[in-house]
Amino acid sequence: AFQSDINLSSSGKSLDLSLWYEVGHSKFSLGLKGQVYSFQLPYSLDSVQSISFLGFPLIELETQAEGDINLQSIVLSPLARWTTLSSENFKLSLYGGFAIFHYNGDYILDGDVLVRSPLGDFEFHGEESQSIEELREWSDRIPSWMLSPSLGMVMQYNLTKEFGLLLDVSLSHGFFFSAGMFFAIGSSQ
Repeated sequence: AFQSDINLSSSGKSLDLSLWYEVGHSKFSLGLKGQVYSFQLPYSLDSVQSISFLGFPLIELETQAEGDINLQSIVLSPLARWTTLSSENFKLSLYGGFAIFHYNGDYILDGDVLVRSPLGDFEFHGEESQSIEELREWSDRIPSWMLSPSLGMVMQYNLTKEFGLLLDVSLSHGFFFSAGMFFAIGSSQ
């Protein structure tokens, strides 16, 4: 029998920069979005595994571990945007495209294993840390570059003709919510 409980929580920071080019005087724009982020995923793991032979318990393994997965990435996204609602001071747009990103980082694991057997109990404690690059050497299933579809919605509120506030919600290699400012350079808004 095997039973496990994995608890995850995450936090991070990011910086986004988007450049858009309005095609003619239409509601269609082409853009390029760049993103840099740092992401931390603390986790804990508790598991119990029993090994028996002909119905008799031989060994029971209890594992408790805590650790962190830290990722840093640079993302580049070519996008197309369609303005669905527009007034003098407000714009609502939907966009789509794809994101290509490269990530690095590391993981840290600190854990205890308790082995119970008819011969007695044994306890082990260990700590392990490896970089994502070291893990890639060990397994070709951990890519260094990834490609993901990207969809989003952005709301803009103009404070002046060239400056305003925006809210951006996107779904790509994760769910992102951004709030910030925009500057319209050479725009006919």
